[in-house]
Amino acid sequence: MKYINLLSIVLISSFLFTSCQKKENVEERYVGQWTLEDISGGGTASLESQGIMMDIILKNSSSEAAIDIRENGEVAFRGIVSITEEFYTEDKLVHSEELEMPHDDVGTWTIDGADAFNSEIFGDSRNFRFEGEKLIVTDMLPLETLDLTEAGVDLGLDISLTMEVVYIRS
Repeated sequence: MKYINLLSIVLISSFLFTSCQKKENVEERYVGQWTLEDISGGGTASLESQGIMMDIILKNSSSEAAIDIRENGEVAFRGIVSITEEFYTEDKLVHSEELEMPHDDVGTWTIDGADAFNSEIFGDSRNFRFEGEKLIVTDMLPLETLDLTEAGVDLGLDISLTMEVVYIRS
């Protein structure tokens, strides 16, 4: 009987402890200033008309970009994102290019019913997750066919990319 009473007290205490804990405010996780720390990713590109398949690697060159997510529902994305884009065929580098993408965007943000972050600045295909003080944004660009024409012939360039962008709380 003594063990049953002790077990009952432990069960009731643990129930009260877990049910009385304050629910985390999901918005608080996002609010603040985030500095771009790293960009990485890759994918494939195929030029069907030429029978060419390339691997693409994306690397952070040097970026001075930041996101400011404010409590009032505004978000600002400012700075320059610089990435190196490398194209490989048969494990040989065939093209490398540095891209600079300046940003000076201001928009709004919301948290939906599934506690997911949404903002028109980032578009629809983003996935946001936290690892400690890091905000990691994964963008999976679906396989798209770009309408590239040369002398009236559609070249049929298909590109599939996944890019991961890591921000650290400032």
